[in-house]
Amino acid sequence: CGAYNHLIASRTEYLMRHMKNPQLYVLGHKGLPLLQKYASHMKGHQHIKEIISYASVKPLAQKLISDFYAGTINSCIIVYTKFKSILS
Repeated sequence: CGAYNHLIASRTEYLMRHMKNPQLYVLGHKGLPLLQKYASHMKGHQHIKEIISYASVKPLAQKLISDFYAGTINSCIIVYTKFKSILS
């Protein structure tokens, strides 16, 4: 899983380097150690223990929508993983 998690962190780092004034929100706990170098851009973290559902991310979704309408942010890029086991 280390290479899998590193790949998503690398893609996030690429986006962070090429954006003007990026803001980072991390869901879950595995991304935190890999993205610590961007701590100054980290605007929020939410630890999620259960399977991610709309209800579990609703507070963040509402904040991002509100910030977008207020003009605080002009875009939102979501970087995520979806693991597929070869056994399933």
